[in-house]
Amino acid sequence: MNEKQNSHTQESWEDDKDKFFVPIPENQKKLLENPKCNFSLLSPRIVGWKKDKDGLKVNDQVMDRILTKGNSSLKTIRSLLQKKHIWQKDYLESIEKSGGKAATIRATLTGPFITGLGAGHPTETGMILDRNLGVPYIPASSIKGVLRLACAINIARKEGKTEVSDAHPQLVKFFGSADTSQGSRGQVMFLDAYPEGNVELQLDIMNPHYGKYYSGENKQPVETESPIPIKFISVPAGTVFVFRAVCLPLADGAFTDDEVKALEAAFDTAFEMVGFGGKTAIGYGRFTRSSGGQKPAVGSVAPAPAKKELEIGEYEAVVEDKDKKKLRVTFKIKQNGVEVTAIRMPCEKKTFDKLKKKDKVTVKIDGKKDYEGNYVVVKII
Repeated sequence: MNEKQNSHTQESWEDDKDKFFVPIPENQKKLLENPKCNFSLLSPRIVGWKKDKDGLKVNDQVMDRILTKGNSSLKTIRSLLQKKHIWQKDYLESIEKSGGKAATIRATLTGPFITGLGAGHPTETGMILDRNLGVPYIPASSIKGVLRLACAINIARKEGKTEVSDAHPQLVKFFGSADTSQGSRGQVMFLDAYPEGNVELQLDIMNPHYGKYYSGENKQPVETESPIPIKFISVPAGTVFVFRAVCLPLADGAFTDDEVKALEAAFDTAFEMVGFGGKTAIGYGRFTRSSGGQKPAVGSVAPAPAKKELEIGEYEAVVEDKDKKKLRVTFKIKQNGVEVTAIRMPCEKKTFDKLKKKDKVTVKIDGKKDYEGNYVVVKII
């Protein structure tokens, strides 16, 4: 805490009540206020305070402040988020090469999404964020829990039951058993689900009307109380998340076609009926598949848009675009009548400055692609 902050006394709060008080060292405060700061650090720490008749409270403008800086910082990590998707995609491909099955399912939010609303936070309206990337995500453990419930719902429907035993063969095979006498691991593993492309956040609000009733001050809810709006941050509808799962069967546990279909159906029920995150009862966290109307089969990664496959080698290319902020250069390569996109990022500063749009150059490709399906340029010749 800096000297100025230390000088604040209870009496001086009245004079400075409209100013932000940040109870952290000054150098850390400046770091966190940087627009490029990781949002997972920014969100729980940059909190403003004010003093009113009831004492010291969180400034009601703090969410606007966090949101403004948060969206700025999220825009700077798109390339890192793409790498996360590439790592997950490569892992799924390695599973398939070793004889396992994998699934990639893209789903679009039909309503806002919030997770970790009750997490520890000075505003008591937190959000679960990836520790390193600072983006909202859905933890694998949460996905597993939702899919297990969705699968149980589907089993109950199919078998005409109102309850499904934890020992049901399908639940045990997919999600494992905690029964100590015959415990077994689940043969379906879920990966964390991350947003696809740019990540945006929005300011949301809940408006409890019976605060004194909920706090126990009143025995009954009455209409004489004034509602107190509570702000929180959510992911807006229209955001696409990528869900990934792999089937890792035991020696005698090969997946049948019916079991594959059951797992697909569980995703549908989870998206449309159960929901992910908080406030699902009022429509939050609901999804619809976003794969062009087709349901990608569990057992194969959803195909990327068809493009001409380039082998490892050197190709003539034209500079199509330059992003000075990211030192990113976009190239177009025409091969056998088909045009493909290739990306060099980051590009060496000296080379970047020399290149101009529409320049013709030779680029070297190693056959790898980024998450968007663009070829990665390993060298500009």
